[in-house]
Amino acid sequence: MAETSKNATWQIIKKSFYPLIILVLFVAGYVHYKLNIAPLISPGLHQELKKYIGTIFIICIVFIIQRVVDGFLSWYKENVAARTATELDEKLVPLLRRSLKVAIW
Repeated sequence: MAETSKNATWQIIKKSFYPLIILVLFVAGYVHYKLNIAPLISPGLHQELKKYIGTIFIICIVFIIQRVVDGFLSWYKENVAARTATELDEKLVPLLRRSLKVAIW
C-alpha cells in the first residue's frame, strides 16, 4: 500500500512540477513588484495592475489544480484500471479526464 501511495504522489508531483515553478516565479515577481515598483507608481495604475496580477494568480492556481487531477487520473489509469477485469475503467478515464478539464477551467 505504501508503494502505491508513493507512486501516486510521484505521478502527481511530476505532472504539477512546471505549474508550481511558474507559481513560485510569479510570487517572486509579485514580491519584487510590491517592494520596488508599487511605491513608485500612481494609485490608479496600481489598482489596474492589481486586477491583472489577481487574474494571473487565479490562472496559475487553476492550472496547478488541473495538473494534480490529471496526475491522479494518469496514475489511476496505469495502476488501478489496468488490473480490473473489465475495460470500463480504461474507457471512462479518458472521458473523465477531458470532462474534468472542462469543469475545472
